[in-house]
Amino acid sequence: MNTNTRVLSIKHLTLKALIQRIPEHHPGYGRVLEQLSIEEAGLHGELYFDSLASKILTPQSAQLKNLTLYLFKETFQIDSIIITPQFILITEIKNMVGNLHFDKKGGVLTRISNGQTAYFTCPLFQVSRHKECISHVLNYLNLNVPIHDLVIYTNKNVEFTVKDSEQEIYEKIHRVERFTHHYRKMKNSATPHLSSAQMKILCQELLKRNIRPFWKDYVSNSGIPYSNLLNGVMCYACCKIAIQIRNGWRCPGCNKRVDDMLHQNITDYFLLRGPTATTNDISHFLNIPSTRSARNYLDKLGFKSEIIGKQKIFISPLHEVSTEDLNKVRK
Repeated sequence: MNTNTRVLSIKHLTLKALIQRIPEHHPGYGRVLEQLSIEEAGLHGELYFDSLASKILTPQSAQLKNLTLYLFKETFQIDSIIITPQFILITEIKNMVGNLHFDKKGGVLTRISNGQTAYFTCPLFQVSRHKECISHVLNYLNLNVPIHDLVIYTNKNVEFTVKDSEQEIYEKIHRVERFTHHYRKMKNSATPHLSSAQMKILCQELLKRNIRPFWKDYVSNSGIPYSNLLNGVMCYACCKIAIQIRNGWRCPGCNKRVDDMLHQNITDYFLLRGPTATTNDISHFLNIPSTRSARNYLDKLGFKSEIIGKQKIFISPLHEVSTEDLNKVRK
């Protein structure tokens, strides 16, 4: 079976970086920790789904995970695409609890849990957009194969409520325990449409179109002022700011040198502050007194850069950098 590796989402990575750079007594610490727990629960659900899929997919099938495609001037983030000779299955994987009320026509999902009501974009609308995206790729390749879409819920503490006029929704939403049975049923009733060569072409095209996510300001959205973040080279073993010594840094907590953590510290800047950085930005973020030293570290560690005007601008290795991002630097 062809597959790629499921990795942590940019939001997950950003919240991990954020929680390490705010003190535990900060009033926003608990809020960020709750958001991080939601991301970790989501990853757990996705990995559980992957473990089930790996047991039922044949060597002639493929599963592509965490694709980010850019079409129609929109970004499509797809949890899982299963490609078989008979059909393509797009899945949106959710790890939610509570009573979920679906309103497909209105595009709203209402969740009632512990007496609290929350509103979300209906995931059925999400997978329909993903289906439109994949249809476009198939048309581009001149391939014709049925596309199915499902929303899979991986938490057992969930129940569904659907309008009487929208009972067909039950065919689109499933607990994860039903997935393998539903998949075999789909497979047994389908006929082949794609050859091995066509499947390979499709997988290659989707992976080629897969982009890094665009940067989002998760820090401000979490209600944490940038001025409240801890600056300096972080020891990730102790979550303490390291002390600069000759030719490097040493952690005051575990007393170990943390020079090998410098790359991750710089990456944290790109996660938390933006997809581009000047040497002054990195120097301030890591409390490096010399901007020349900051530039040397960035070059030595292999961070890509562009010359904008008279400035050398370093670019995030995790994000898609747009022309707009670079234009902001020019200003």
